[in-house]
Amino acid sequence: MVAKKEKQTAERKRGTITRKGRNGVWMVRVYTGKKEVAGKQARQYVSKVIHGTYRQADQERTKMLGDLDAGTFIAPAKQTLGEYLENWLTTSAALRVSIRVLSSYRGMITNHVLPTVGHTMLDKVSASQLQSLYATLADRPRTMHYVHSVLKSALKQAVQFRLIPFNPAEGVSVPGRVSQQGRTILTAAQVARIVAEVKTERHGALWALLLNTGLRPQEALALKWEDLKDGKLTIARALVKVSSARWELGPTKTKSSRRVLSVPRVALDALAVHKVRQAAQILKGGIGYARNDLIFATKWGTQISPPTAYRSWLVMLRRLNIPPCMLYTTRHTHASLLLAAGWPVKAVSERLGHASAKMTLDVYCHTLPETDGETAVAFERLIQAAAGG
Repeated sequence: MVAKKEKQTAERKRGTITRKGRNGVWMVRVYTGKKEVAGKQARQYVSKVIHGTYRQADQERTKMLGDLDAGTFIAPAKQTLGEYLENWLTTSAALRVSIRVLSSYRGMITNHVLPTVGHTMLDKVSASQLQSLYATLADRPRTMHYVHSVLKSALKQAVQFRLIPFNPAEGVSVPGRVSQQGRTILTAAQVARIVAEVKTERHGALWALLLNTGLRPQEALALKWEDLKDGKLTIARALVKVSSARWELGPTKTKSSRRVLSVPRVALDALAVHKVRQAAQILKGGIGYARNDLIFATKWGTQISPPTAYRSWLVMLRRLNIPPCMLYTTRHTHASLLLAAGWPVKAVSERLGHASAKMTLDVYCHTLPETDGETAVAFERLIQAAAGG
């Protein structure tokens, strides 16, 4: 009786290997200690199915026991990657990022991660799976980098919580950041033409403001008339995507995005014409018009979503025979033309609401005027003057 009990104790400590069927399937079971359950101390075991030979199963048992002795053992996950990411979004990411960024995270995960690897058990996600996921986004490098960044952050926390032994995203090869040089911008002549030819149209003031201020479309569409005073705009909010088809007024993208900037006369004139037209629309709408003071609104006074504005933008470009481009091109155009004209990087950075001048340089360095030749001449003159003195 004593010998039998000692044998059972030894098996609990060293684990057991049991054949499951006749096709090289083994169940490895190891004892992990006791845990209080319903007020009682219950023994805890972890099992793992091994497909292969008995020797391979024994090697796995040895590894599991070694990890237990070293305090590095991690029990097999009981959740999929998709389930983990949902929990990470609601309990962790939501505490660290803004509503805007959280919505962006969720969109990236829903659209790109869940359909491909979301069903995989968390501890089975491999670097090769993630590499295959990124390969499907090869023609969308910015999206690929964003997805990689989100997954890397989420899985890093999974390691910290001892849900997985290592971060599979760490071992994935991701191409370097794509150069911004190929980014589409409008010419000064195209900007002037748009502002001149559509200034009396329904969205003419919006195009004029975007092109002349470099505002993010989400910032412009969240503006209220109270934000415009003495030719200056106070950027205090932005539209935030809270679901696939729902946008709400929310915080700006970053703290530095909250800023005050001057509005050129051409945009102010367009806004004045727009305000008169909007007043007529309010009278026509009567009590059905939403009185929320938005500068740019639908005919019912509600918010205009960025996708809706983008569609109108494309229609306008097509009518003017200007090649199609993203609505965000207005911001890139404003910054690029200012830098090309010799404006200080710091001034442009503050106007755009960037976190730092370095960020502006990283994005728009290719638009800076070529000054190397002038610098060489100036340096040569400096040396000659010193030699002559």
